[in-house]
Amino acid sequence: MKLQRPDLYHRTPVREFHEAFGHPVFCEPTVPSLDQRILRIRMLAEELTELCAAAGVTLRITPTWCGTHDIEARGISAETCDLVECADALGDLRYLVDGGNLIFGFDGEAVLDEIHRSNMSKLGADGNPVLRDDGKVLKGPNYHKPDIAAVLWGTERRRGIPRFECEPQLRHGRIVISISVPTLADAARGSDYFYQAKEAGTPLVITDEAALAQSVMHALSEEAEDGSTPVSRMLDKAIEQVAEYGEPGIDETPLGHATKEA
Repeated sequence: MKLQRPDLYHRTPVREFHEAFGHPVFCEPTVPSLDQRILRIRMLAEELTELCAAAGVTLRITPTWCGTHDIEARGISAETCDLVECADALGDLRYLVDGGNLIFGFDGEAVLDEIHRSNMSKLGADGNPVLRDDGKVLKGPNYHKPDIAAVLWGTERRRGIPRFECEPQLRHGRIVISISVPTLADAARGSDYFYQAKEAGTPLVITDEAALAQSVMHALSEEAEDGSTPVSRMLDKAIEQVAEYGEPGIDETPLGHATKEA
């Protein structure tokens, strides 16, 4: 990828701060050092707690066994909200997010545009929002996920498994996901790990695609310390997405109307 001028690639005043104080400014997707990533997350978390205090909201984040998080937010009182402090905290968060795009080398505006394009595709065929009875926004018939990989690397270099070569199917009461060995090998070659190894000057080579497939099958069933596996984490993420977007098969039961199972 041809390097671009920072003033054209990053349309944020935060770039001036980074350049003045010697902080990283990358113009292509880059993995920052672990210390930089830790610092960025810590600063974002600190500002989020400042926003919570200003908005009169308590926030509790609890890790779950499958690698996700339970998030609980509660209001302190209707009167507890400092608008000046809220604006200050939101401004600081935006400053830190822009700085994060600088150290990761992301075109933040282009990513935001792609996410906005995806969100607007949730509109129904008539151009109006599709709402559930409780007011939750559902996905319209023309909805499409944001293609962030295409924004970062272009359509000619998307990462991961090709889209239409691992379509899940429902067969005889089972979800079947079929991935050919060559497709799996292509996915490995296009993965972040292979790309980072190449950038570090230690490129990886697949010497036996069949052996790679066996190794991947073994890795899919390996349990982490919390008892989860890559497959269970994948399923949990998929179920979370189904519930979040109001897909058929899951619905919310209002309190007081729960049905008892026999």
